[in-house]
Amino acid sequence: MHEGYKVFITGSNASMLSVELGTHLTGRHLSMELFPFSYSEFIRFKELDKGENAVMDYLKAGGIPESIKTGISVVLNTLVDDILMRDIAVRHSVRDVTSLCQLTAFLITHIGNLVSANKLVGMFDTKSPATFLDYFSFLKDAYLLEFIPVFSHSLKAQARN
Repeated sequence: MHEGYKVFITGSNASMLSVELGTHLTGRHLSMELFPFSYSEFIRFKELDKGENAVMDYLKAGGIPESIKTGISVVLNTLVDDILMRDIAVRHSVRDVTSLCQLTAFLITHIGNLVSANKLVGMFDTKSPATFLDYFSFLKDAYLLEFIPVFSHSLKAQARN
């Protein structure tokens, strides 16, 4: 590599960015995670006053700057489709892409609700809770969704969740 040049490698897959590239570029890389806008960043970017309408705008538009700037919902749909197909289905050799897409749509429309892999088995063609746990992991690694554990003072209850 010639001195004076900077190389930027971007992607939407946590494993690829942290593990694989880190192995090949040991000691010669700086990893930085860049997330979508938070609610307060969205408010500042759009120059809005905080309020119920602003919350609804944020929930509808999301925090992806390009989607917010253009107001075109296709940007978000394309981004989700690309992540599902390229970052997850191809990378992890998912055989039942339809179930993955249906699960993702379900999770996106039920943000903030409790989710159980065992309870999802009856809702989709997938027969194994382990498959859903794999899908959850893939969605998290691709930065598409974040799963928050249920709080409990009991370590045993935390481990169950």
